[in-house]
Amino acid sequence: MSPGLRAVRAMTIEHLKEQQ
Repeated sequence: MSPGLRAVRAMTIEHLKEQQ
């Protein structure tokens, strides 16, 4: 897994957390 994809995944998780 590329580090770039990992960063995007972390950002997505944080975004979902904010929506909850």
